[in-house]
Formats: sequence, C-alpha cells, structure tokens
Amino acid sequence: MQIKTDKKKSIHLIRDFIRKSDGLLFATDLQTGEIRIHQKQDKKSITFNREEVESVLYRMNSNNESFLQVNFSAGKKILLTNRYIGFAPAACDGLDPAKLPKVVTTPDLLSVIEAIESSLYGEDCYEEKLEDVKLFFESMSCGAEAVGFDLTGERLWVERLFATFPVAFKKALF
Repeated sequence: MQIKTDKKKSIHLIRDFIRKSDGLLFATDLQTGEIRIHQKQDKKSITFNREEVESVLYRMNSNNESFLQVNFSAGKKILLTNRYIGFAPAACDGLDPAKLPKVVTTPDLLSVIEAIESSLYGEDCYEEKLEDVKLFFESMSCGAEAVGFDLTGERLWVERLFATFPVAFKKALF
C-alpha cells in the first residue's frame, strides 16, 4: 500500500517506524534537512536530505512483518525493516543477475567477506569460484554505496586479503 503524503509526513512516517524498531536509530538536522538512519548491529548509517524522499510504501513481508520502502527522487530506494536497511545489489559485468538476491543488507556483505577469507586460507569449500564471490562483493558494495553507505573499511579489508594472497587471486581470475 503506497502512502501518499507530503515530504514532512513521509519523514514523520519514517521516523515513527524507526523509533519502534529494534535495530535502527533516526536523527535529523532541522536546519539542513539532513536525515541519518543508523543500524545498531554493525554501526553503519546512511544520510540523505528529506527533499530527496519521493514516496514511502508501507509493506508486509511473507512472515507478516512490516517494513517501509523509501523511494528517492534520484531513482534509488531502500527498505527499512525492524533491524536493517535493505538495498538492491548493483548489476556487475560477469555476474549472473539471477544469482543475486533482490535485497541485501550490510551484514550480508560481511558474510561475503568471510567467504572470501575462507576461500583464500580457510578449509571451507564453496561451490562458487573466488572470482564470483569477488564479483558478488563488488555488486553488494556498489549497491550499498549507491544508497549512501560508506564502505571504505570493507573495501580496504578485501583489498588487503587479495594483496596478501596474490597467487590465490591470480588463480581465481584465470
């Protein structure tokens, strides 16, 4: 169900939803119109201007849990759940889009980094080739950054992993 409201009411709807959530925090700067949504679990946040909000949709998932879909004027969108900010992974050349979930979160990104670590020096074997896992990381990272997450630390972490294991990296790509 789409909720058609003016910008101010949309922001109130987002704020009220987040205040009732277990894992999100809401902050706003009334002077600049800047809004920050913070995830408690991994301390990641996004920031946007209230004027960027185009519409808000109230939805229910298959478990009958409510969430908000926030659409922005630039075409991006996020999902606000009880604990996380969801976003779409970005399309990546060389990665089958059918392998990508429609919505991911930043904690999902950490799972992909752990899979890269395991593939490089762990004992766990994965069906996916290391190249595919790297592309999956890139797809999720680009999607996260497109909605406003700062992933500098995660990108440096993955770069260090591959720099430490250049032989494994070369085998994965060739």
